[in-house]
Amino acid sequence: PAIEPNGAAEIRWRFATGSFVESTPAVVAGTVYVGSADGYLYAVDAATGAQRWRFATGDWVSSSPAVADGTVYVGSYDGFLYAVDAATGEERWRLDAQGQIFSSPAVVGGVVYVGSADNVEDPDGGRLFAVEAATGRVRWDLPMGVLSSPAVAGGIVYVGSTDGTLYAIEAASGVVAWRFATLGGIAASPAVADGTVVVGGLDGVVYAVAAATGTERWRFAVGVSTQSSAAVAGGTVYLGADDGTVLAIELASGDLRWRFGTDAAVDSSPLVIDESVYVGSNDGHLYAIDAASGRQRWILETGGYIRSSPVVSEGVIYIGSYDGLLYAIAGSPATPQPASSRATPEQ
Repeated sequence: PAIEPNGAAEIRWRFATGSFVESTPAVVAGTVYVGSADGYLYAVDAATGAQRWRFATGDWVSSSPAVADGTVYVGSYDGFLYAVDAATGEERWRLDAQGQIFSSPAVVGGVVYVGSADNVEDPDGGRLFAVEAATGRVRWDLPMGVLSSPAVAGGIVYVGSTDGTLYAIEAASGVVAWRFATLGGIAASPAVADGTVVVGGLDGVVYAVAAATGTERWRFAVGVSTQSSAAVAGGTVYLGADDGTVLAIELASGDLRWRFGTDAAVDSSPLVIDESVYVGSNDGHLYAIDAASGRQRWILETGGYIRSSPVVSEGVIYIGSYDGLLYAIAGSPATPQPASSRATPEQ
């Protein structure tokens, strides 16, 4: 269920971690799981904001947790992928990822897919792993620097690399099905919809390629890097850019529908529910934007950059901020907000 689209927003609770929250929360069975730059993975009661447990890693947890079959999977800058019991916070296993983990794991069919990288400047450092979810045993791995989080669809793993390549890899075997070269590194995660893979690059271009063949369908020149991962809904691609804008691009044609301006870079990845696009900005605000027109519906201020991406569960938005807080935000439909002039339609 979405927040009332014409309502205001109010903070239901805040949970304080020990440092920045760049990780995107996962909400499962009444518990919010999120990482922090203080090196901990937290489990927080979704209704009250009370801590249930915390799990210590050796460094910043920028990776966003994935939860499957009672286990939380998350990476850390300390170079390990962790499997943690979702109920107790006890470690089940860990994997040496041979590089820092910026990537967020995808869990499909009992396999965890995640990447590692030395840093954004080093295309040769790091690997992409396929790991058995139950045991942590590596099924296959490939040498590549990965900041991007894998997307898995139709038995294919799609992932971007710091070497500027978008890869399509057979999930079962690790065989590369195709490669698509961009003009720079890829930090954003690909989105797969209607037979098309969409991803933004650090080269300032958004690419759409055929999921089956890797053939380019269109490209859209943003002009600045895009680290925000695209969301696709209703035939439209929504993503943020480092010039402070949120873009709505037609999936079929690559034509711009509208552009919405914030006051700082948008590294947060949009969430689209019903008629609204929810996205954070480095100006410290969470925005609700009308998906059709690009008009602002409401805005909520936090105390720091928002690079975390919003998730919604039971009508509540959960998102992290660089002020070190995890927020639970509920709608209040009694206070409608005026339309904003921030939206710029296609010229």
